[in-house]
Amino acid sequence: MIKLSLVFVGIGTAGWGAAFSTLVMELPGMTPEKTGTALSFIWSVGYAGAFVAPFLGGAIAGTTGLRAVMLASLILEVTTVGAFYLLPETGPGRARVEVATAA
Repeated sequence: MIKLSLVFVGIGTAGWGAAFSTLVMELPGMTPEKTGTALSFIWSVGYAGAFVAPFLGGAIAGTTGLRAVMLASLILEVTTVGAFYLLPETGPGRARVEVATAA
């Protein structure tokens, strides 16, 4: 059961990476340069947060208890899901834009 749980944790923590990167590439007006800049900013903020989170979580857990740390983590996760919903549709449901070029 532990091995199966570890597989699911791995899928849950890394499985979204390809879809997330593709989503950024499909946003309106994105060029390769803008995509690289956006992804580098997103990853750097994420890794900075992952570096600070154990220290901050330990400090909060030491003063208010582990329940507050878990609640804060839950709120951050729900906020992330909400941020994804604010992004424009990039799939088949996206409104088509006609691009006219002068010949």
